[in-house]
Amino acid sequence: MTKTTIECPRCGALNKANAFFCADCKESLIMISFGDPKKQQVKTDPEQSGGNVAIPTEAAEISHQSSHPKLSLVQLECLSQPEFVFQLQNKKDGSVVGRQGDVDITPLNNSISISRKHARFFYQEGQWLLEHLSQSSHTYVNGIKVPAGCPQVVRDGDKITLANTSFLFREGKE
Repeated sequence: MTKTTIECPRCGALNKANAFFCADCKESLIMISFGDPKKQQVKTDPEQSGGNVAIPTEAAEISHQSSHPKLSLVQLECLSQPEFVFQLQNKKDGSVVGRQGDVDITPLNNSISISRKHARFFYQEGQWLLEHLSQSSHTYVNGIKVPAGCPQVVRDGDKITLANTSFLFREGKE
């Protein structure tokens, strides 16, 4: 199996294919890894694959699977730090958001209050749902607490609060 990487547009460093920020210079890699597949700078590891050419990321492949909606952009926009926008992956088991989740929010100033695996976003029966996972912090949708084990429907424009940090849920369709 080949290992894929993303080249940072600012410093040229190679990062994991699912990275949101460059490990060296902290430049956002979001538009590279989830943008137009024709413009992606995703490469296979030359040491493991013999220098094969660019391949599409998992997110680009998933958007064309029949069991998932065709979404070009599903993201969380941080309200306290608008420069941070986190992409949610449309994969079968959903996207876990937290300090060690699929969506890593550690670049945020107050991320320490958010659990390692705080919440999970997933698509089911034509709608996005949010499931609260944390045992030590709370999750809210539009100011209403999400109880553990009771996923809540989320829609474009909903305010999602994880511990002490709020986000705007954004869903863009192709």
